[in-house]
Amino acid sequence: MSPTADVVSVRRRDLRQPVPVDARPRGKHADPRYPSPTGIRQVLSFAIDLVVHAGVPGAVAYALDMREPGITNAQFAIIWAAGFVAMSILDRIFVQWATQATIGKAITALRVIRDDTGERPTLGMLVWQWFFGVLGIFAFLS
Repeated sequence: MSPTADVVSVRRRDLRQPVPVDARPRGKHADPRYPSPTGIRQVLSFAIDLVVHAGVPGAVAYALDMREPGITNAQFAIIWAAGFVAMSILDRIFVQWATQATIGKAITALRVIRDDTGERPTLGMLVWQWFFGVLGIFAFLS
């Protein structure tokens, strides 16, 4: 048998200045590297996000109702529900991926980080998190 080796690409600057690796999970309660997410900040963040997710589509549906008199309650509800889902996807996936925070988290100075690396979450992780949140809502309501 011949010996095998793995080829690993390494930048020279990484060899000169190795990054210290800290194996502790990040962002836990009393982690000195990150501000602790207290309960009140998390609740306020959730409330702000809920107001944004529900309020913006409600305002759009109301504006359409004022512009087009005669919109039915069912049409108003459909516009609001579609807008709620669109705002939720936009804020919870794309804004959070770009900035590490939803609108509510940004206002309350919270950030989303990965437990293992402390870096920003991947787009796929945020999509799965949103999807399982929707499933959790349906499970709660059923």
